[in-house]
Amino acid sequence: SEGVNLGNRFAFRHDRRHKINLVLFHKLNNWLELGANFVLGTANPAFIAEGSLLIDQEVYILDINDPGKKNKTRAGVYQRVDLGAKLNFGKNRWKHLLKLSVYNVLNRNNPVYYRSDEEDDILGIGESVSVLGIRPAIGYSLKF
Repeated sequence: SEGVNLGNRFAFRHDRRHKINLVLFHKLNNWLELGANFVLGTANPAFIAEGSLLIDQEVYILDINDPGKKNKTRAGVYQRVDLGAKLNFGKNRWKHLLKLSVYNVLNRNNPVYYRSDEEDDILGIGESVSVLGIRPAIGYSLKF
């Protein structure tokens, strides 16, 4: 038996060859801290089938053009920039901390997974699906 991928080696599903994280924090004064985070990395491998057949409620993946090419496709570069601020205030016993942040400031649509659409019992080439756009966040804590 030839096994998975015709017996050829293939990349692990969560193989991310390169990843860079740059983090910057700066305390402006006793009550204000600013922060930034930059993430850059290669995409995870993906298998995009040439097509699929639906027979008796079972989906059979077809890889007609390039058999033995499991996880040879990579979606593209993953990039993200996050910004944040911490505000410390309060007197004596009561210490307040307010956190304001924005996740994915550049609003990049980094692919999370791929899906295919069903059309006449044949599934086409997958399209990328992104679920995290720009996300603001706020947090508050009180120490006493």
